[in-house]
Amino acid sequence: MPITEHQLQNRRKYLGSSDAAPILGRSPWKTRTEVYYDKVLDTTPNETTEAMETGNRLENPLIDFCCERLGKTCVRNQFRVSHSGDGGIMAANLDALINDRPEAIEAKYTGNAEGWGESGTDEIPVHYVLQVQHQMAVAQLERVWVPVFYAASFRPEWRLYCVPRNQDIIDVLTSEEVRFWREHVELRIPPGADPPPMEMLRRLIREPQSTIDLDESALAVWAEREVAAEAKRQAESAYEQATAKCLVLLGDNEVGSLPDGRLLTYSEENAGDKLIDSKQAKMAHPELFQSSVRRVLRLRKSPKAKK
Repeated sequence: MPITEHQLQNRRKYLGSSDAAPILGRSPWKTRTEVYYDKVLDTTPNETTEAMETGNRLENPLIDFCCERLGKTCVRNQFRVSHSGDGGIMAANLDALINDRPEAIEAKYTGNAEGWGESGTDEIPVHYVLQVQHQMAVAQLERVWVPVFYAASFRPEWRLYCVPRNQDIIDVLTSEEVRFWREHVELRIPPGADPPPMEMLRRLIREPQSTIDLDESALAVWAEREVAAEAKRQAESAYEQATAKCLVLLGDNEVGSLPDGRLLTYSEENAGDKLIDSKQAKMAHPELFQSSVRRVLRLRKSPKAKK
């Protein structure tokens, strides 16, 4: 479900299960530095993406699916704070807790097969392993069930995984998360030299009409930005010139055959061409496809190389 304001405030007060993988450097989406700024900066919530919205909509059906498979009932949307070994800095928002058993449910939606094993096993991507082990550490659980809606190609699947408690992983997680909190969050020392991501800075809540005095270093930073802006303009200009040279080589042709067998093409493409039954869609609603046609310059493999 979408994150509530209360949950957003809790994210700043604790390390949650989604922080575990980036703190250990195993997240494909987030860095330790981003976790740090999540805790120390007052920002508005992230905008909900289509993938996030899909996951939110599928959460309850996935929980239902898991409970039906297990023949159990559950209580949903549970928040827990750890009270052992970490000083109360670890917390978890659990999708559901199974009634009368030390087990939880963590629903997932994915279209990426990497890291997922056969349904019924404990083979899930490592960043999710760290997430559910964090949950088990916080809520004193023995296992977490992971129902997954796997949407790839045209064969969506409902899968169910079971990850047992691993105390060795939990010990490492707890140690690293406590160290991260004590050495960085509490002391307000970033774990890296990188500034906060631009997306996060844009969401920073600012005091209206407030002013801060800046020293001479601000002038150097602004000069650095202007140098980068000029380099960007020059790169964009060089890109446009190189593109124009390619089009001059093609003349009034759509395809140019290169000595190595590859093809330089400048042909019309339409976003609808990649849709299922796009030809039928074009016939039924031609007005939807008229404005999206554009020519795209590409370097392609030769037809012979594809065979």
